[in-house]
Amino acid sequence: MAYVTRRPSGRFQVRWSAPDGRERGRTFPTRKHANLFKVEVEACVAAGRPWVPEAFRDVPDIEEMIAKYLEHRRHRLRGTTVRRYTENLGLFVRFLRSKRPAGALPATLLTRPLLEDVYVWLMRPETSHIGRPRSKDTARKVVEFIQLMWRWAEESDRWPGRVPRPRRIEMTREPPKPATAPTWGEMDACIAATGTPWIACLLTFLRFTGLRVGETMMLRWSDLDVERRLLTIEPGITKNKRGRIIPVSAHLIEALAAWPRVGAYVIPSPPGSGDRTRQPRPREVARAWRDGGVPERAWKGAPHHAFRKGFKSGLLRAGAAPDAVDHLQGHVISGSRGRYIDPLVAYDLVEVVGRVPRSGILRHLVQPPQGSPIEAPPSSQLPKERNLGLGD
Repeated sequence: MAYVTRRPSGRFQVRWSAPDGRERGRTFPTRKHANLFKVEVEACVAAGRPWVPEAFRDVPDIEEMIAKYLEHRRHRLRGTTVRRYTENLGLFVRFLRSKRPAGALPATLLTRPLLEDVYVWLMRPETSHIGRPRSKDTARKVVEFIQLMWRWAEESDRWPGRVPRPRRIEMTREPPKPATAPTWGEMDACIAATGTPWIACLLTFLRFTGLRVGETMMLRWSDLDVERRLLTIEPGITKNKRGRIIPVSAHLIEALAAWPRVGAYVIPSPPGSGDRTRQPRPREVARAWRDGGVPERAWKGAPHHAFRKGFKSGLLRAGAAPDAVDHLQGHVISGSRGRYIDPLVAYDLVEVVGRVPRSGILRHLVQPPQGSPIEAPPSSQLPKERNLGLGD
């Protein structure tokens, strides 16, 4: 129940216990105003709902806010990134429903203590679908998604004055671990250990190009010029929204002769995968690394990205120019080097990708499809592309 007390200042304060158990209070200039407010508060407490200011009574629902936020982001981000936003904000809704199984989820629930509670909840093993606690870094990233959504909702002017002021909390950021990259032989051991043909195709492509796995899964056959050994990476599938044309290894073109060409995408997918057809399978790749006998420090936590590390480290060891490898992998060359160096002019990129050693692993895993496979032209017939910096 609520009660009224007179303050030393002569004003009157109404104190009450909210449904969450916390003490609340508001101050009024006269006892009459305080008594009227006391009746209003007691009605809210009796109904089991918190009292909120009138300006916040017509507040949006958090699920509605999330839906609008994702609709807004969908026009700016890649599909895989939107999926990650959706999954992480879905975890937030799951947390809220663990506290409030039914009914609306008003924006007034958004507080700093709520963020702190979500952060702790995410690191509990029972909240993970694999039964293991999430790392502090993973929990931090999920909370950062929530903070981004909250800030957007407050600044969007869709619900003026009805979304609480965004809050932030302190979270632990784990120090980066020293980079450990697999060797060419260890990458081959991983590919050999997977018994799934389409995953073997994916890993082989990653080994020979060093591309991001999300980019690779979205590559189409129309992006690949087999005769000239050129790959066009469209801006829409890249992380930094910058497209580029790069040469690929002749060994990769040779491997493509055994590739099952099914559909428009270079990397085939298993049938019947539903909405996740173009999604990689990190757990299966992690199993292949483990079965291949590769030390965990070279791949754990990033089974696909390990190929990207191996590609860069292997080429640098072979004497390739760092800026040339950065361009091949889609890294932005920073500082004055980025402003003045044109990798297509400064480096022979064909020679750089030619330093990637041969691998015959794929031929043992994938049978050539029925029909006409992709033919790799003899190297003597491949044209030189001096104007693109692709050879002499």
